[in-house]
Amino acid sequence: MNILKFTPSQVEVELPETVMALAKQFRSEMMDEGELAHLAACLALSPWTGKEIVVEIGTYIGITAAFLAKTLRLLGREGGKILSIDPFERLPQEELNAQGSYSKYLETISKNMVEDICLPLIALSGQAAPVVPEKIGLLIVDGSHLFPGVMQDLELYSPKVVPGGIVFLDDYVPPYPGVQRAIDEFFTPDKPWSILHKTYFVAMRRNA
Repeated sequence: MNILKFTPSQVEVELPETVMALAKQFRSEMMDEGELAHLAACLALSPWTGKEIVVEIGTYIGITAAFLAKTLRLLGREGGKILSIDPFERLPQEELNAQGSYSKYLETISKNMVEDICLPLIALSGQAAPVVPEKIGLLIVDGSHLFPGVMQDLELYSPKVVPGGIVFLDDYVPPYPGVQRAIDEFFTPDKPWSILHKTYFVAMRRNA
């Protein structure tokens, strides 16, 4: 087992060697090994009664979704599902926002044999929000990297996170000022959230 510690909360999570090896296998230019390990730790910390789902806003080509699906299996969370929301080719390439590929997503999911866990929803996150149930155990916000889009995703989806659930946000770095601004303006002390981790990515935990 490996002990992973969050900063600044100092919360520690034990992760199996198999999960750490998986993080190394799935590292990419989108998420490095350390970030994936922390994402797996967030999954391990999130509530699990068999009803919660993982929602990923922005899946690109499905690498993170496949990693999470395999991690669900390694953690013994049978029946867990990952809903990946992405417009794929329906949305033109934009500055700071990478365009996903539905065909490559399907290829990634099939290659990793996680079709029974990963469910794609081809839509803009704002349009998809009304059909997403209020039982999110882990929410990953990595779609738009512009302030209005990130803020909208937080406003629409964070209320659907169950108590004890976690919101994980990528790219909290100067090249993405809209991401930084949205995180700083949304997660204020008056909101029911506590900082679990905050470096170049952020994890916020919903208070019970």
